[in-house]
Amino acid sequence: MEKEMFIYNISSYLEYKLLIEYLQNSIKNLTTMNFYNNLQIGLCNAWIGPVIAWSNLLLLILINPGAVKRLNDMSWYTKRDKISSFGTMVIMITIMVVTIWIPLKTGTGWFYTGAFIFAIGETITIIATHNYGTTPKDKAIFKGMYKVSRHPLYLGWSVMLLGVCIASASLLLFTLVVLYQVPSHFLIIGEEKYCIKTYGKDYLYLCEKVPRYLGFRKRIKQ
Repeated sequence: MEKEMFIYNISSYLEYKLLIEYLQNSIKNLTTMNFYNNLQIGLCNAWIGPVIAWSNLLLLILINPGAVKRLNDMSWYTKRDKISSFGTMVIMITIMVVTIWIPLKTGTGWFYTGAFIFAIGETITIIATHNYGTTPKDKAIFKGMYKVSRHPLYLGWSVMLLGVCIASASLLLFTLVVLYQVPSHFLIIGEEKYCIKTYGKDYLYLCEKVPRYLGFRKRIKQ
């Protein structure tokens, strides 16, 4: 178990380093975005994206109402997890409010590119939601999107938010989304430690075969 935990910690560090490098490169490539845009309240604004993203909870309720309770279970939170959770909540509320004033760049390349990326994120989320809702509570998830990402719900949500940022060409919104990833990452680390304690070798096996966020999977023996 100690050897597996050591390998897990090393892979966690490497994935975190790659994530930071990716975010740094992304910021450099967004020099043509506007920080403030023409802030104004409107029906065709960026708020549409987060609303669609949150509506995926309705799908989970239809598939398995009990899974919603499990998804929102905070009984395992440590002090650091509670801080991370609070950070994600504050930043997400800020994003939800800010998007009310940020217009979408409809009819432009920004909008169509962002809409395409958003659709990818929505597809990931729908599949992952079905995978999560149809797996027994006492079992680690090895199917569907969980074969390419250990946290496809987080991944899908992040991709959707990125799509909204691009569709609105808003550097302000992009900055908030990047900030959102920081406490989310630490919350994910806490969640994985909980899953290791709960599912034991099954989850360590999943960590060995499947990347935390996205990548090519190795063969999984179920």
